[in-house]
Amino acid sequence: MRIFVGIKISKEFQERIVAWQKSFLKLPVRWIAPEDLHITLIPPWSEKNIEGVKNTLETAVAGIRSFEIDFEKIIYGPHPKKPRLIWAEAPANKEFVDLTESLESVFEEHRSKFPPRPHVTITRFRHWQFKEFSIQTLDEAFVLKEHVVSVVLFESLRIPKNNIKYKVLYEARFEQ
Repeated sequence: MRIFVGIKISKEFQERIVAWQKSFLKLPVRWIAPEDLHITLIPPWSEKNIEGVKNTLETAVAGIRSFEIDFEKIIYGPHPKKPRLIWAEAPANKEFVDLTESLESVFEEHRSKFPPRPHVTITRFRHWQFKEFSIQTLDEAFVLKEHVVSVVLFESLRIPKNNIKYKVLYEARFEQ
């Protein structure tokens, strides 16, 4: 099974992204379905022992309290010179960094090689397609406060036409 750990995005966030997408439907991109929007905390890996991962996840979030992430903008990512994504981005606050560090301490062999950067991928495209885009710069205000109450263990599923869907396998809730 291909799995990863992330934060599921609220219905309000999903609805705001769908509204934003309507202005950019002509871009030659693969839109992420609203129900699949998330923040990745521990990147995907192959795993057989799902029960063990669930237990490890519970250990990692013990003592973590709910917090907020303040999204500010929608930009091209991850590199402005060679983009391959459009994402909503927020600054990494202390709570987000603490959560990421707690998860990385127990999933050390699967940690990201990048510093914690809260973002939600809205669309994917091949970097070479970018030169065809009518919009070459993107820095749109997207102000939204996302309340984070849990982390989720997702399964990454390949579906036809080179797309991916995500299935929630387990949710580890924080202290309130």
